[in-house]
Amino acid sequence: RYPEPKAVLVARGSRERNALRDEVVPTGGRPELPKHLACNPAIAAIHKELCDCIDAMGILSKDDALSLENAACNLYKLRELQLKSIGMDPEEAAAVEMLIDKYERRLMAFQDRFAMSPASRVRVRVNKGSKAKTDLDKFLANGE
Repeated sequence: RYPEPKAVLVARGSRERNALRDEVVPTGGRPELPKHLACNPAIAAIHKELCDCIDAMGILSKDDALSLENAACNLYKLRELQLKSIGMDPEEAAAVEMLIDKYERRLMAFQDRFAMSPASRVRVRVNKGSKAKTDLDKFLANGE
């Protein structure tokens, strides 16, 4: 099992968090979209979607750029294959389904590492005090 980042362990309230005192501290901030992905609007949108999800949990850093790039490309390819498989004859569809399964496994590993799968998400505790108020919260607070 790979060690998990301290930020994830702290968010989960894990007792293991004190064992990682010598962990490398990641560079804060949001990773930029790589230039070679910017030419594909669909991959750029997926990259932004993934960044938004991870940033909302407070564990995103610039050091995650390669992982996010890999996940965005895999998710794009997965969605592309899923659309392609619609209406195929069964023999062709079987080969495409094998590729789909491969990309799904890659994305599941990414999700587990970044606390994005349903199983790992329930272990993450969110600090509600630092959460920005939504328009609905503001509306209900003002009574307007």
